[in-house]
Amino acid sequence: MRRAAFLITLLQFLLSSGNLAQDKVPSFAGKWQGDVITRKGDPVLRQTWEITFSEKTMTLRIFAEHSENVPTFVYNLDGTDSPKELVDCHGRQDILRLKKLESKEIEVTQVGPGCASSPSGGMFITEIWKLSNERNTLTVVRKFRSADPKTPIRDFENKLSLQRVQPTPGS
Repeated sequence: MRRAAFLITLLQFLLSSGNLAQDKVPSFAGKWQGDVITRKGDPVLRQTWEITFSEKTMTLRIFAEHSENVPTFVYNLDGTDSPKELVDCHGRQDILRLKKLESKEIEVTQVGPGCASSPSGGMFITEIWKLSNERNTLTVVRKFRSADPKTPIRDFENKLSLQRVQPTPGS
């Protein structure tokens, strides 16, 4: 009898543990409208983020006003590397990785090779996404670091705030 109860408990645990990442999905899934970003006082394009989840991946699509280019970033929920082809870098790839997925925080990294004017350079980007305001505000802090010590841009950070536009059903 004890053995049967133990096996049932173990089976329930194993079935529920596979859904740990899925339990956190609704918090981030949906469409998010960004603030108008300015550089040197001039407005830059407003972004809309669309975040979707499948059984094994999280996909981020970034739409910008007046642009047909829609960058798409696919992260594996298990934390393994996900390559992303770079459009004008002759077969080079960024490596995307989901480092943390919690109900109110995500951390992702992007490691890019050098390209164009700095073929030996490269860039490390870490983004921390946090939900606030009853899960209706997504704040993204992006930290950039050059992989090449000779590159004048060593470290810098920027911040983006997005508001929930359209939640995904179940969120």
